[in-house]
Amino acid sequence: MNPNVLLIDDSLSVRVSLQHALTAAGFNVTACDSGASGRKALRTGPYALLLIDVHLPDANGIEIALEARAFPPTAKTPIVILSAECDVPHRVKGLNAGATDYIGKPFAPTFVVKRARQLTEMRSSITAGNNAGSGPLRLLLVDDSPTFLNAFADRLRTEGHDVILAKSGSEALTFLAVQPVDGIVLDVFMPGISGLETCRRIKNTPAWADIPVMMLTGREDSIAKATGLTAGVDEYVVKSTDVTSMAVRLGELLKRKRLEKAVAKTSLSSRPPPEKPPSSKSPDSFRGPMSAVLDKPPSSRGSDALRDSARPISSSELGFSQRGPDSTRDSSRLAALMERAAGRASESTQTDLSRITIAPETARSPDSGRDPKSATSPLFEQVLSVCGLPQFIGRSSLKRAFERAGVDVATLTPEGLARGLGEVRQTLCIFLPAPEAERHMVSIAGLSRKSA
Repeated sequence: MNPNVLLIDDSLSVRVSLQHALTAAGFNVTACDSGASGRKALRTGPYALLLIDVHLPDANGIEIALEARAFPPTAKTPIVILSAECDVPHRVKGLNAGATDYIGKPFAPTFVVKRARQLTEMRSSITAGNNAGSGPLRLLLVDDSPTFLNAFADRLRTEGHDVILAKSGSEALTFLAVQPVDGIVLDVFMPGISGLETCRRIKNTPAWADIPVMMLTGREDSIAKATGLTAGVDEYVVKSTDVTSMAVRLGELLKRKRLEKAVAKTSLSSRPPPEKPPSSKSPDSFRGPMSAVLDKPPSSRGSDALRDSARPISSSELGFSQRGPDSTRDSSRLAALMERAAGRASESTQTDLSRITIAPETARSPDSGRDPKSATSPLFEQVLSVCGLPQFIGRSSLKRAFERAGVDVATLTPEGLARGLGEVRQTLCIFLPAPEAERHMVSIAGLSRKSA
């Protein structure tokens, strides 16, 4: 059965082009030209994907996305925001409001189709036969010159790519914390965090380490190139007004990295499994708890087996190992409407969408209406207040840091805080200069001692 897609956009050209491309790709598309018609269609689902424009004549697309998250039938449906406001702050705002993806206008329909397939887990015969990294990509351009950024972005968009513009290294790191990209272009000289330092932080973060990075420099400089290579730069290009040649160099870099990744994957899969070294243990060393019973004569097995079965067998006898506490899944902090929606997600799927936003709630689950802080301990809130990161970035980033350390932020204790200090330090160093990160780490470490 073909997946159903709801498209809400007031632009006729956008609706026609996307409806044609998605239909050709095997989707069933319901297109709406206003917020009112989109809200009405939302109740007639189900839908496998929602595509929502931000600026509608009678509504704000972000609000409709929040309402969709609050409506039980679409609470877990992937949502893609479409907007001409494609700079980093607007993208972060949309993603923090519950959107799964954010695509800037103008865009290529082929890129939207690619993301639709990925989000709905479709695999056409064409996709299955080619490299998954080919086709339109999401690229991040980082430069403090708006003129250069826009010129280079316009050139890359002609190839169908989704291009994000960041004016500084810190803005780029903020965006990467909420959405992955396929390639990054960095200017070496920028105010605040330099291009080299930005690249170093990207490559030192495991989730971003494999993203290809092309560095733009003012001149051919062997010393600068050597420094860049130590920071993890994959390609050096002299910055010029010839954006076409730079686009070609970027395309060659992305293609080369895709091939290297494919070759590494192929060689890994074709490698024979390592041979097990011969064991020096005698066969008797592998005998389990039942060996003594089996060695007895048949006539005496029954009574002994009954007696032995009543004895608890320890985990070490069975070969089990003790594990630590399960880690909790991190969830993004949404707006107040999203928090209220979390409590309503378990109500009847026949809920009227209009009542979600304007009617007083009469039946709420025990978790309904909670403040986002209620999911974390007071000690975590103290850590958040002294970490030096903005609230919307710090909360989700620190939760992930403690999750990697196996610590539950809902019940964070001084011992758990001490166990997670290493991951917290690594997270702060992504967003802050090293000296500033260390100053905040002193305050955080002090909290573990005070609380104890």
